Amino acid sequence: MLLELDLKVILSGHGPVMHDPLAKIPELVRNRLEVDERILGIFQEVTEEVDALVARIYGETNERLRFLARHLVVAHLKKLEEDGRAFAVEPASSYRAI
Repeated sequence: MLLELDLKVILSGHGPVMHDPLAKIPELVRNRLEVDERILGIFQEVTEEVDALVARIYGETNERLRFLARHLVVAHLKKLEEDGRAFAVEPASSYRAI
């Protein structure tokens, strides 16, 4: 949807100013899709705890970053669930690939 707008600049809440957002948005989308695939690859045919996924994807992180990383992983899992590619065994706690 953002690509349909005549954007000149995007001011991100957690990153640098994007001066050419129409060139950057496809790269951001690709990165998000790659994380989806990475998550699916990690828990193929097993139930995976969210915190275990966070540890496998982000490794050792401080408490603040781990909190943020967990929210990102849960957002990806909810998207995968909406896409019919995963399901919650225990919502926001453990998921499994379909």
